[in-house]
Amino acid sequence: MSNTMETLSHLFAVKFKKQDILPRKNAPHGDRVAIYGAPRSGKTSLLLSGAQNEPFLYVDLEDRRVSIEALNRELPAFAKSNKIAFLAVDNYNERLILPTDLTRIWIAQHEKSSLTGFEPHRIAPFDFEEFLAVSKTPDPEIAFNEFLRGGALFEPHDEPHRTVALRRLLERIAKRQPPVMEFMVLHSADRLTPHQVYSALKKRVKISKDTLYAFLREALDREILFTAHKWDLAGAPAKFYAFDHALRDGVTFDKSLLKTFETMIALELLKHNETIYYDDGIDLFLPKSATAVIAAPFITKEAMIERTKRIAHKARRIEFVTMGFEAQYKIAEAAPFWDWALRA
Repeated sequence: MSNTMETLSHLFAVKFKKQDILPRKNAPHGDRVAIYGAPRSGKTSLLLSGAQNEPFLYVDLEDRRVSIEALNRELPAFAKSNKIAFLAVDNYNERLILPTDLTRIWIAQHEKSSLTGFEPHRIAPFDFEEFLAVSKTPDPEIAFNEFLRGGALFEPHDEPHRTVALRRLLERIAKRQPPVMEFMVLHSADRLTPHQVYSALKKRVKISKDTLYAFLREALDREILFTAHKWDLAGAPAKFYAFDHALRDGVTFDKSLLKTFETMIALELLKHNETIYYDDGIDLFLPKSATAVIAAPFITKEAMIERTKRIAHKARRIEFVTMGFEAQYKIAEAAPFWDWALRA
């Protein structure tokens, strides 16, 4: 038996326990699915969810034991002889020739695929409802504190190890430009133009404008960065958001609760497929429902009323997302993040 056949036999013999696969409410369906999303967003778990459909084969193309060239030679015969019904390919590379006669094939990669015949399926890190479902506590308020501190990537590390894990993740996703990614994480929720980013960075590191702009385009394509543009004003600086609010802890000791909180709110909206903008006096604006969303962790009733009066002409509804405060005033409502997120 060839080395590749032995490797495939070992992979085929692995059985995945259902309880080890985290459930996702945005699970894909279909026979040809191309899952994509940021690192640690749950792509592998979705692939492994197919393990309940036997016979199942999972192959990771970043596994050093696996050769794409050898797979191209031997995978079709192995799949046929073992009656594979479901093939899951992690970290898919277009050099792999996928068998055409399998019942189901799912692939996963960081970027959206244009592979013919495959349905693209974006997966994001946990939203708060999903986080609550796997949290050790059923209490939304306690789970919120875990979510705020640990982020949506659900890494069960103590504080020093969690910081190391965050830094390693940042280095991995930034490829050859860690300082750029660190800068964007540090300035998550800030209004910036690419030129402003370049002007600030070139004082610290040697980088060309073309390199920076290419990095930003790729980061947006890979959805490790998101933007919110100013409503009805093209050319204004955009707000940038990193793909997880807790990444900041891997970059700085400065917690900056307001930036972290706004990033968390923006990502929650994006995970619910909202299109987000910002406006003067409005942290996040949802044009479809003409809703203004304000990150206001410790707002008072008086401050809520005053801000509502300043922006009421711009929105049909105003939502103040807080860390415990609840109130209503005309078209405005204040609610704790855990309540706001669960009813979104």
